[in-house]
Amino acid sequence: ITSNIDSINVLCNGYNTGVADLNISGGTTPYSFNWSNADTTEDISNLLAGTYTVDISDANGCDTTNTVIITESDIISTLINIDSVLCNEDSTGVINIINTTGGTSPYIYSLNGFTYNSPTNVIVTAGQYNLTVTDINSCLETLSLNVYQPSELTSSLSNANILCNGDNNGSINLTVIGGVGNYSFLWSNN
Repeated sequence: ITSNIDSINVLCNGYNTGVADLNISGGTTPYSFNWSNADTTEDISNLLAGTYTVDISDANGCDTTNTVIITESDIISTLINIDSVLCNEDSTGVINIINTTGGTSPYIYSLNGFTYNSPTNVIVTAGQYNLTVTDINSCLETLSLNVYQPSELTSSLSNANILCNGDNNGSINLTVIGGVGNYSFLWSNN
């Protein structure tokens, strides 16, 4: 008995689309099959990546063994850098799609309904964005991205009036919240 195995590898990482097609010659029919994944048919499908061995026996008890390796592409992984919005309610955030590895290039990038054919920088407001990266085999990576912004910059004043005419003991107390720390101040009196 002689055999060879034609295989179809898994297109997308983690999928079960592999196929092992066994071809047999010689021996005496009927043949029996015992695959390492417990299948007993001549050909097997819906395979994950891995090594599959088959023991083949003919009607006379002659046997042979064959092995096939089903491979898969690497998982799609996209490197992204996110710059937060500088000031509350501004459009100064940046989603920087740097590069993608794994899968099979070329890749298509879809960010909240907009499509890009290559890595790019996208200027955005604060919020949540969904990025889908699709390779040539329609394998997908889906990412949820958050672009942050500082809280609104607000201030309040309280003051103490001058007690007696001509004195200089008045004061103003400024309270600032929000924005990003290390505030700078410029009063009308310089």
